[in-house]
Amino acid sequence: KSTFENLEHGEEIILKDNNKKWKDYTDTDQTNKIRKAVKTYNNLLRKTRITITDEDDTNQQYDLSSNQYHRSFNNCSFQEGGRFYGPWWQSVSVDHRKHIQINGNQTIELDYSAMHIHLLYGYEGKEYYDLFPLNDDPYMLPEYGDIERKALKYGILIGLNASNQGEGLYAIREKLKEDGLYSDGMNLKEILKQFCAKHPIISHYLYSGIGLRTQYTDSCVAEYVIKKLTSRKITCLCIHDSFIVEA
Repeated sequence: KSTFENLEHGEEIILKDNNKKWKDYTDTDQTNKIRKAVKTYNNLLRKTRITITDEDDTNQQYDLSSNQYHRSFNNCSFQEGGRFYGPWWQSVSVDHRKHIQINGNQTIELDYSAMHIHLLYGYEGKEYYDLFPLNDDPYMLPEYGDIERKALKYGILIGLNASNQGEGLYAIREKLKEDGLYSDGMNLKEILKQFCAKHPIISHYLYSGIGLRTQYTDSCVAEYVIKKLTSRKITCLCIHDSFIVEA
């Protein structure tokens, strides 16, 4: 049985309730398998030298000893959330992650592009590129540019977790303001309306609260990648839907 004391001493699985408070749980075959995979991954990371050589990033200090993952599940369910969290490299910005080294070697970051959009089409039994050209960007809309695209990427992820439009628009607006991506002339409602017009098959998922379910799916994809590479003693650094590996 997991206890709060265990969580404070390196527990590999954290379960949270609807208020994001840690919750005790009794282990099952599922949690035992999840814990075994995380432990095996963490054992490889302990044997790996992971550093950063970014001389420009002078304002940020990283605790290089913080190199262990746990998986965090939500809403008292092992079918919601489940992403990998913990190590210092997850707090490194996108621009600076290219300076991370594994065992003294340069790295490259590979990711799943627009992963949650593809997952939603998958939930509908559709393959995205059967419906769109191979070079299509799901977040690029007619008459809009890169700024709106960036806003939309944030907006969709936040909107999937919201339970209604009012809550969603408010949360999106606040996040964009925080990151300097919002301007007074930006019509978020219209941008999201155009997104739904481009993607009518999945538009009903917006403001449906499904976000933690898609997170669970992407965490299972991440687990698959991690287990495959770890079994070959290849270190990868998981950033949710992207993976840093030696170049």
